Amino acid sequence: MKHKNFTPLSKKQRSIFQQIPCVDRETARDLEELGFHSLEQLADGDPDDMFQKLQRLRGGTLSRDILAIFRCAVYTVSEDYPENDKLRWWNWKD
Repeated sequence: MKHKNFTPLSKKQRSIFQQIPCVDRETARDLEELGFHSLEQLADGDPDDMFQKLQRLRGGTLSRDILAIFRCAVYTVSEDYPENDKLRWWNWKD
């Protein structure tokens, strides 16, 4: 798996997931809380299952924007050469 579009972590970034263009610090924490520890693990993730599990962990309804971000993140890490327009999470909204 190649990740040519990822940049090295800056000093402010504490999670490997923040290399993904659509993932901010909060989303990175969510991914870690869901049990992901590497980009390779995330590439095998199911965004819908991840969203449902996070809802259960949070004990309530979450914004569907989070599902769009999960879709974007999984796509980004699972493709060797992802399409630029698919690197924007809002393009994954239903």
